[in-house]
Amino acid sequence: MRILTIGNIYGYFDQFTTLLKEAKYNPCKDKLFILGELIDFGPKSIEVVEECIKLQQQGAVILRGKREQLYIDAILKKHHLSEEELCHTKNNILFWYDDHPLVKMRHLEFFKNLKLYAKYKNFFFSHAEIDKKEVESGNILIFGDNPFFKNISENKIGINFGGEEKQALGLLDISNKKYWTICC
Repeated sequence: MRILTIGNIYGYFDQFTTLLKEAKYNPCKDKLFILGELIDFGPKSIEVVEECIKLQQQGAVILRGKREQLYIDAILKKHHLSEEELCHTKNNILFWYDDHPLVKMRHLEFFKNLKLYAKYKNFFFSHAEIDKKEVESGNILIFGDNPFFKNISENKIGINFGGEEKQALGLLDISNKKYWTICC
């Protein structure tokens, strides 16, 4: 079973699904971890969320990133700064949700139920880099909040191929030390 991971999709649905096809992702044979930052910037955030809901039902592990937390806060009106930050984002879907209340509530529940981290075998997955104390000795931390793919140390790998800046989106096959990228 391969362990695949991707993060910072940022609404780039076509590129996201192309990478899954290029990697020949098979939910019956592969374990997929999506490290948050599903939405905004790209043109198809709604489609990305819907695909992630489907992938989660097939066994993929989807984690919460900063963007998902901003939407939770904005929709629940807990924090107006989150709304302000979202309003300055290209392809923001906050106002679209106002015209689609059922989708808004379904996505809100999905976002709220996303975990902040996951452990699988000797890997610890998170959107953001976390304190070493959080990661048990001998585990490898895989996190998505990093400006590019790099092996930071023996026990940390940061992946972010630059989707927010319209550079690229990448999918990493941890098992085979291989990756695929596509321009956004």
